[in-house]
Amino acid sequence: MPSSNLSSFFDIMEVIHQARAKSILDVGVGFGKWGVLIREYFDLRPHKKKGYDDWSIQLDGIEVHEQYITPVHKYIYNNILIGEALKLLSAGNLYYELIIALDIVEHFTKKDGLEFIKLCRNRGDTVLINTPDIYFPIEKEFFNDYMQHKSGWNSEDFIKLGARHVWHSGINVLAVFTERNFDLPLAADLQAPSSEDIDIVKAKELITMYYNTSQFIECLEACEKYSEYFLYDDDFNQVAAKCRKLIDHQ
Repeated sequence: MPSSNLSSFFDIMEVIHQARAKSILDVGVGFGKWGVLIREYFDLRPHKKKGYDDWSIQLDGIEVHEQYITPVHKYIYNNILIGEALKLLSAGNLYYELIIALDIVEHFTKKDGLEFIKLCRNRGDTVLINTPDIYFPIEKEFFNDYMQHKSGWNSEDFIKLGARHVWHSGINVLAVFTERNFDLPLAADLQAPSSEDIDIVKAKELITMYYNTSQFIECLEACEKYSEYFLYDDDFNQVAAKCRKLIDHQ
């Protein structure tokens, strides 16, 4: 879907503000909302004759679904690369002060999502990831074959990957990978979750999705993770047993 939930709006804008980047890559531009906001709040300067002065920020985008692109995108972004992000980030000679991937990583399988984050970190000084906490199911919309959510993420995932800042914002979890000092919640200060903090419905939807998409290793890992929080719910153990059998026969 070309749009996204706004529950993390102010936190995302604060990260962009603190980054003060002069080159930004927006992965998955969708409707172009974040590009417009970056231009309006961080790059809008008057020009007596033209109205708006030339842009001072190099703002590029990646979009896999070309049908989303409008004349607005072509005005707001310096360049929009059409194609799959993994291929473009792997092949292109790209480097940015800030890479934003907002509501993107959940569209990859878990394996590809990990590779995507690695590529972003290699291509940017600072990387901002925003994704639904644990999981949010969605299938194909807006005639976009890439719309399905294929993985689920929580704060633990990003802490293990080395994010400096990790926090919850609305229905989402945000992670910032950087060597710079930002005034943002530190991953090291995040409290370990308890069963009361975890949505068991989301957890079960996640393992069902992994199982149905044949991501059996990821399904097993999720079952083992969430069974520790819900010791008296046997659903996780039952699915885990099925996954072990399927993995053994692969």
